[in-house]
Amino acid sequence: MVLGNIEDETAVEPLITAMSDTDKKARSKAAKALGKIGDTRAVGPLIAFLKDESARTGARVALEKITGKDFGRDFGKWQEWWEENKEDFLKER
Repeated sequence: MVLGNIEDETAVEPLITAMSDTDKKARSKAAKALGKIGDTRAVGPLIAFLKDESARTGARVALEKITGKDFGRDFGKWQEWWEENKEDFLKER
């Protein structure tokens, strides 16, 4: 995945779209690339991605890198944190 090698904010939206790919490896690579870029726009989609068993670890690692938080692969805790902090977190961007 070429987009995964572009550590630039311009790749964020295409990578978020790539997370819907039917290929498990493509989804995992997209999550990892989003973690490398570190853009806060990816947090919501990455949290949703925690439900994807094939790439849950990549999503967790990316979330930890972007947010500095560690709720493991617990979708509920991530979702709760995001709902409480989304507005302020996105302002920091």
